[in-house]
Amino acid sequence: SPRRRRGSADSVDLNPYMRFYVERYAQVKENHKNVREVASAVSAEWNALSQEKRQKYEDAAEEVRSAKRSLSFFDTPDPDALFAAQLEIRRSLAAALATQSAAEFARPDPDPRALDNEAIGRRALRSTFLFLAAAEGETSADKALDAFRSAGNMTDSMAALRALSEIGGASFDAALAEFEARWKEDALVMDKWFSLQAMAPQDGPARVRKLAEHPLFSLKNPNRARAVYGAFANANPVGFHAADGSGYALVADALIQLDPINPGTAARIVRSFETWKRFDATRQGHARAALERVLAVAQSTNLKEVITKTLGG
Repeated sequence: SPRRRRGSADSVDLNPYMRFYVERYAQVKENHKNVREVASAVSAEWNALSQEKRQKYEDAAEEVRSAKRSLSFFDTPDPDALFAAQLEIRRSLAAALATQSAAEFARPDPDPRALDNEAIGRRALRSTFLFLAAAEGETSADKALDAFRSAGNMTDSMAALRALSEIGGASFDAALAEFEARWKEDALVMDKWFSLQAMAPQDGPARVRKLAEHPLFSLKNPNRARAVYGAFANANPVGFHAADGSGYALVADALIQLDPINPGTAARIVRSFETWKRFDATRQGHARAALERVLAVAQSTNLKEVITKTLGG
């Protein structure tokens, strides 16, 4: 059966199979008594999927990886400038495809449970249109919120929620509250809820600090810790690499608390600092200060070794 990809700070988000699992979970659960049976049934469905149908899950996982990888194209990356350029490209694409987008959303909704190529393709196309339009800001919030509320499966729901995360504001908060009310008893789905907020460019470190105070968050839960701090550090370059150092400080605070509880997870998350020397002098200063602060109080050998290597590498 598919295995969770290990060694990544935000494995829940990077694994294509886990994305498929979350999408299929609610429907499969209706016909099975316990989690083991659900996992077995979903695994069988995944193994039966053609490569063509698996591709959308692999593409979605690649989007998260690319947020971090895109910074590697520059000798001295500027996360803010890169994000601004990406927004402008998305606005241009949204404008160029406005007619096609309107035509698609004017059609009857595709079957949310169908796994044929046309239904999968149309749902993916709508998700792409929503994401592109989100770059326009509040003007696209109502459409994304409508799409969220009418979504018939987890993938469509998360795609609309992701678009709203790019917009922020009252519509995003309303959708988050509705999603939590429906799925708060499902730990795996709520990991996605936490991760999506941690990756949102809106509010940055302030939103993550608020997430850490949520009743369903605990550093004692390694999946939840990775869902928040791993996702933030690896898939939110604007927030993590904030010029004022607030993103680095946020993760450093978490590492200090996490190390005595789960040193393995702490050691994985701290690897997000490995590229710190490639940034400008101001960011380098903030990153070094954050790492040295953690090193001064680190208890585990693993965390100390990773930080020492990162500072000296």
